Amino acid sequence: MKQPSSIFTLAGFNLQNFNVAIKKEFIGAEVKSVAYDQMLPFLIGLEQRTTMEEFCICWLSLKDVFQAKEMKLNLSDLILKLNQSFQYSIIILPAVDSQAFNMFQGHPLRKELYQLNLNLCEKTIGTNINVLDPTGWLVQQGKNAISNQLWYLSKTPFHPTVFKLAAAACRSTWNALTGNTKKVLVLDLDDTIWGGIVGDDGMENLKIGGHDAIGEAFADFQRWIQMIRSWGVVLCICSKNEEKIAMEVFEKHGGMILQKDDFVKWRINWNDKAVNLAEIIAELNVGMDDVVFLDDNPAERDRIRTALPGIYVPDLPEDKMEYPAFIRSLDCFNRKELTEEDKKRTELYKDEDNRTSSQQTFASLEDWIASLNIELTFETLNETNLVRAEQLLNKTNQMNLRTRRLSREELKNWGDQKDHWVYVVKVKDIFGDNGITGLLGFHKTDDQEIFLDDFVMSCRIMGRKIEDRMLDFVIDHCRKQNGRRVHAAYLPTEKNKPVLSFFENQPATGHFLFSI
Repeated sequence: MKQPSSIFTLAGFNLQNFNVAIKKEFIGAEVKSVAYDQMLPFLIGLEQRTTMEEFCICWLSLKDVFQAKEMKLNLSDLILKLNQSFQYSIIILPAVDSQAFNMFQGHPLRKELYQLNLNLCEKTIGTNINVLDPTGWLVQQGKNAISNQLWYLSKTPFHPTVFKLAAAACRSTWNALTGNTKKVLVLDLDDTIWGGIVGDDGMENLKIGGHDAIGEAFADFQRWIQMIRSWGVVLCICSKNEEKIAMEVFEKHGGMILQKDDFVKWRINWNDKAVNLAEIIAELNVGMDDVVFLDDNPAERDRIRTALPGIYVPDLPEDKMEYPAFIRSLDCFNRKELTEEDKKRTELYKDEDNRTSSQQTFASLEDWIASLNIELTFETLNETNLVRAEQLLNKTNQMNLRTRRLSREELKNWGDQKDHWVYVVKVKDIFGDNGITGLLGFHKTDDQEIFLDDFVMSCRIMGRKIEDRMLDFVIDHCRKQNGRRVHAAYLPTEKNKPVLSFFENQPATGHFLFSI
């Protein structure tokens, strides 16, 4: 997982306790801060900074709002300048519903603060700045959130637990900004997405919805899972059960929120869950560390942790009525923004199953690929496809030649340079539109080579000769630019051996060179 080498923290209060919490979340990262009460001068002087640093966390407070107002400064404009000095930034907003703000009910400042927060939320869309609202941390801690004693003794406004919650949220947000989030949620059935055991209790006696406290909790739990699906997370089932009996619950039980069509794959049988889960992961062609597994049975959880150690297996609460709060607290599925590909990811995987099934009817791989009528579109980088391009670049691991990670602004700026090119690759066939599933970045060197900086392709479309056509496109571009040859230099990681296999099988020609 990508880890920042350094973190810069900014606030109008003493950051010592916050920095301690940050260091525990980002082990090994250097943490630097401005001196107490120097945040606004630091922001004012951002235009004079000539170095670009990696990661900044800026925690705003009422004190900063007051000071900026007195100095007639536009605080939101100052904050947005962080984008010029840091690759990634997190802004923690001033809480508008904390105990410290209750005295301002009806005061014009309250409206101004709401407007400031709204401006920051709106203006940071499309940037590498992410906004966090601390209200939840403060409400969760109640009277143990704000410490007047700590403030007057050391200019520290919050108890350490608040800083711990904030640091965890910053870690989760960093993962979202850099593409290190989970892609697949695999669920058990009995006492996990519904109350009871369908094979013993019967479908009619399961607790799902209705006028029952536990049933309502399971219905809410399913609603949150369905929301996670809408964020682009793939849902699967791995359960020890009779498939026909279990599937009848989806088809016939009126309380079910989740439906059969919400799931991409399932293994419902009496086999070892570790074996079933490994099969699901192999068919999805994702990594173990992309997967979350939820099961109410501690023995099954331990089995998965032991057999498939890369998978994240959190403990479900003993109290079923805590399930909705538990699923809301999972921060491993965070996304900064949703792309069109995210929104239709379930359908994309189902289309892929149809393709795989159709392959069985052809005698050769070549005949099957020809039958798909694959259409490729190479589109230059633009404002419309930039979000998806950044996502592909930072989240793709297997078919990724150099695993270069760039922020959105860095990618755009790189592509805008002379003799630099970035293309996204759109793929469609007779089974559906895969959307943007590939990315190419290359530049012309001083000795007239076309150097392939980025060769990135979603694992979903591997094995259909699409990668060959992408390489042909670069070679053809090289000829048009009167380049000597295309140079693909592989940088190895733990996960990108598939791209190595592809390039090692390419014949060296006068217009192509592969090196390791």
